Amino acid sequence: MKSTALAGFLGAAIAALGAMPAAAGTCEDPGASLTPQEVRNVKAACEQMAAAVAGWANADEGRRRLEAIQAEDFKWFVPVADPSAQQYGTRETYVQLVVERQFDMYKPGSKVEIFATTAQGNRVATEMIADIYTKDGEPYTNRYQQLFFFNDAGKIQEYRLFQDSEIHTWDYDQAIKREVLRFFEAMSSSGTALVRDMLADNATWEVRRAGNGVVSMNKAEAVAELDKLQNAVGGLHFTVKPENIVIQGERVAVEATSGGTTNTLAPYSNVYHFMLLIKDMKIARINQYGDTQAAFAQTKDAVSKLY
Repeated sequence: MKSTALAGFLGAAIAALGAMPAAAGTCEDPGASLTPQEVRNVKAACEQMAAAVAGWANADEGRRRLEAIQAEDFKWFVPVADPSAQQYGTRETYVQLVVERQFDMYKPGSKVEIFATTAQGNRVATEMIADIYTKDGEPYTNRYQQLFFFNDAGKIQEYRLFQDSEIHTWDYDQAIKREVLRFFEAMSSSGTALVRDMLADNATWEVRRAGNGVVSMNKAEAVAELDKLQNAVGGLHFTVKPENIVIQGERVAVEATSGGTTNTLAPYSNVYHFMLLIKDMKIARINQYGDTQAAFAQTKDAVSKLY
């Protein structure tokens, strides 16, 4: 009697509460109760992360695999505590971020694991953990919730990544710092191809000059002036210490020094402060401040507006 009554009570309780939630799936076993469409979507969601990690070892492979599963109108969004550091963009900006910039950041073999998946129609949610080492040996760990939206063709149309935003802000700042150091290394080389690539198409570059006020240049003009400077100052180099880079969202303040030898074999050096505006990992604006009196004294022929 008691067991029968208990069974009846449990049956009534389950009916009142609804069916028990299904156990989470995995990338290898999404779940027997899913439709073929949902299984397909889970596999594509897992492939996005696998393709990104593969891109850390081979950027071309990562790009090929991501473009195979993402819709052409794919968009992505990463909300963080600091609104100015939020990331979002198109398929191209996502591919560049995860298989080109992160290719330079993380060691191949780092562990990124999706350990739980849930699918409903064209929506897939996952739980993921990262156990990563940067190429300079720094550990980086985080926990994530991912949300994928698929179109009817099974392509990922929208992707949202939720994580420990304080860690993300640190990661974003480190990525910005690496880009800034790379930019000044590019200015120090013989050639302007990399500088041209790192500047946004609508970038502006302003320089305060002794006796001439503000010189404002567009991207093409600034690249041409840098070419003049590299030709006029042998061994031109810019030195930036990582601790002399201050980042606040999209704005980056940089202290730098330069050195080299002019065409008259005189030493050339200066001290600068640069204020950079960085959008979507491209430099959109540069405000350059230097010791204009010293620069004018060392390069009286004013070979370049960037002296």
